Amino acid sequence: EEEFIFMKLGLSQTADGDPLDGEETIRLYMEDEKGRGYTWFSTQSLFYGMSAERIRYFNRKIEGGTKVRILFAINNEHYDNDIAFSADVLEVFSEKLPAGCPEEGAYPVAYDNEKARIWIKLSHIREEKKINASMLRITSTGRDLKQTISNAQYHFGYVSFRKNEGCREK
Repeated sequence: EEEFIFMKLGLSQTADGDPLDGEETIRLYMEDEKGRGYTWFSTQSLFYGMSAERIRYFNRKIEGGTKVRILFAINNEHYDNDIAFSADVLEVFSEKLPAGCPEEGAYPVAYDNEKARIWIKLSHIREEKKINASMLRITSTGRDLKQTISNAQYHFGYVSFRKNEGCREK
């Protein structure tokens, strides 16, 4: 069963304190990716970071040639609590305490000196047109993703297709 890393992006701010909505945040990372072909995305979503077991699981899949993707949901005037962007995951890094980027300067300069518990190396960040939140369930509970994020109760985790909802792209 295909599993995705999921993140709902809310309001954040740059190192200078400039506010960004989720779409503006992703577009910053898209711009940063252009130069080197990838960018490191940071998040504090999980208080203790990702479990060592999860990190090994995703990094092993990637090293073995299996594509791992992250889906980003956004709630703003363009996107109504739905999947708006996706990206390929090249590597996952996590620490219990916030740490700097695993690769010096390989993230948007607007987040200068960023420290985070989770760093995810992304490539091919793009608008997601084929997958929406109503097609997905939260892997651990089976709960409907669209309903759960609309209630603002889920911001980071792992999702998979609901039964009979596999992705239609081949």
